[in-house]
Amino acid sequence: MTFALFLIFTTNIVLRLNDFLPGFRGFPLAEIMIPLLVALWILFEKKDFTGAPDYLLPSFYLLMVVTFAITVWEGGAIMLARGYLAWVLLYFLAANLVRTNKRMDYTFAALLAASLVLVFHSVQQVQNWDGVTDESGVGFSGATVQMGRIRYVGVMNDPNDLALFFAMMLPLALQLSAKGMNLFKSVAGYFVCLPLVYGIILSNSRGGMLACGGVAALFTYRRWGIVKAGVLCLALAMAALTFGPSRLREENESDEHSTQGRIHAWHAGFEIFKKHPITGCGVGEFTEYHHLTAHNSFVLCFAETGFVGYLLWLGTGAYAMYGLYVVMTRTRPGTRSYRQAVGLFDSLAAFYVGGFFLSRTYFLLLPVLLGLAVARYKMTRDELSELQAEQAASGTLPNGEPSGDFLPDPEPIPDLSWRSVPRYTPKLVGLALASMVLINLIVRIKLARG
Repeated sequence: MTFALFLIFTTNIVLRLNDFLPGFRGFPLAEIMIPLLVALWILFEKKDFTGAPDYLLPSFYLLMVVTFAITVWEGGAIMLARGYLAWVLLYFLAANLVRTNKRMDYTFAALLAASLVLVFHSVQQVQNWDGVTDESGVGFSGATVQMGRIRYVGVMNDPNDLALFFAMMLPLALQLSAKGMNLFKSVAGYFVCLPLVYGIILSNSRGGMLACGGVAALFTYRRWGIVKAGVLCLALAMAALTFGPSRLREENESDEHSTQGRIHAWHAGFEIFKKHPITGCGVGEFTEYHHLTAHNSFVLCFAETGFVGYLLWLGTGAYAMYGLYVVMTRTRPGTRSYRQAVGLFDSLAAFYVGGFFLSRTYFLLLPVLLGLAVARYKMTRDELSELQAEQAASGTLPNGEPSGDFLPDPEPIPDLSWRSVPRYTPKLVGLALASMVLINLIVRIKLARG
């Protein structure tokens, strides 16, 4: 029952039925469901806190609250703690409740179903739009188009956010077409991708198309190798420039102004960081220093939470994605473990690619995906440990043949618990600094060109 309630609640994070459904509008669903789910989890479900992200993400949350109290005001820190508590709890619920292959598949299916509902809503908006007034392009939620671009309610109220969500859902469909899957599932995976790509096109989002391109590059490289992937991605890029969103094919004065505004916002983020390198300016305070938001999840993070906060946020994602990579290198293509790891890895990659152009540092679905990634790693870790323990107890040696989901003679799973954090900290610091240098280099080049 706990997992079923979690699945319903997670689906509603996307659909936001209590935002517009008659008789349900304004219902405090999160305030009721989150405490209930946490209580049921603690009482009846497995509790595992052995992964490094189990400590990095809560540490990021605590740092958000503490630095806000230091740099802004104490009373606001209490409100911030209450507002973002659900963000952290969603991670733990996903990481602990979705600990079987079947539950993982159900979660994928629920998210994909919700995304297709949003595509239907988008098509409805476009069909109703008269091409002149945005108010005419209304969907069943009551949300209208924005300058002809589709959007939804809640966390998907911005066309770019909606496009990013569609891009993040693409890998969950494509995992059905992962290497080693049968023809029926492969065709089904490609078929489900079509409406999602159409939704990205309707959003007219350049960031969404870039995230979609990142997913395509990863999928084709993994499926056919670097040469064929390069040819296919080049063909897709040409098609996107020819038939894709107008804002990708041509850049008018408004788009040029938008690009320059984004670069200036990135520059402002570095100026804020120089003033507050340790604490940041405080969550939600970026626009107190600059008239626009950062338009970059990475910039927004280190500007608002400082370098330590940035390290925790980036480290959580790095650990989660490395854990998925470990699963992919030890399991056979076509198995549930492999395709689930592939789907989650590419979905997180889509978020970080799209998040490079959007301020989605605290995106509500991010902790859910991170939790699923950690759950997938822990499942594989436990399964391999059990297999190796059985072999040791029976005295049988690996014979070079596949065993279950695993490749022949799989390497031991690396330790990704909290104990490994000191060992990986230099690499995480290097990753954080490298990303900041890269963004700063882009800003300097763009500003130099005027």
